[in-house]
Amino acid sequence: MSSGRPRTRGGTGLSPAFVVALLALLVTLSGSAIAASKLISSGGVKNNSLKSADLKNGAGVKGADVVDGTLKGADVAAGGLTGGDVADDSLSGADVSEASLAVARVVARLGGPSGQALTAAPTAASVPNLAYTQPADESDSYIAGGVVTFGAGCTGARTATVTLVRNGFFPTPENTVGTGTVTDSAPGARTRRVELTGSIGTGPNSSFRSGSPQNQQFVVLASATCGGGSGVTLDSFNIDVTGYR
Repeated sequence: MSSGRPRTRGGTGLSPAFVVALLALLVTLSGSAIAASKLISSGGVKNNSLKSADLKNGAGVKGADVVDGTLKGADVAAGGLTGGDVADDSLSGADVSEASLAVARVVARLGGPSGQALTAAPTAASVPNLAYTQPADESDSYIAGGVVTFGAGCTGARTATVTLVRNGFFPTPENTVGTGTVTDSAPGARTRRVELTGSIGTGPNSSFRSGSPQNQQFVVLASATCGGGSGVTLDSFNIDVTGYR
């Protein structure tokens, strides 16, 4: 006698309601898988919730992801930037600490007009402005020279010698900055340039840096000889002090 309940072949019954529920579940799971495969947008992330561990090493934030002009010194590790990170010729003077550079510049111009009459005996010539203060942590070198006039009364072979002494009145190997000689044999008055080309012995044509400022005082010793007569004048003498940091 039939009970009126539908049966499937094999004796296992699946009700229409169960089949519909199963299909709905499959559709739902399929939709979730599709949604998971899509990128998460900014709206799907809580503000201030992502951390460094959430970003892939070497492929996380890039230049295009950072607003121009927003990074500051605190955002870069000390020593992290190298020359390759800075565009050539992009830094200006205000961007660099001068004290950190190895630079050379003229820090003092000494000397001036003299008019000192010269004799065969070396004489401390009257030259103005021969002192300066060497700054701390600066090495200085000296380039010096003068102008000599041989008068018409100084005849024959004539010679003028100039020696520059630092912090002393008598030239020694320790305090002689340099010496220069000029000769002339032409008749009549002649004006010649004399350059100090080096130092006597191991003289200090440079003054090396020290931890405190140093007062430097120069003396110009000059002499001249003539084959006959006299009349040689040191017109002027100048010193350029070049400082190195």
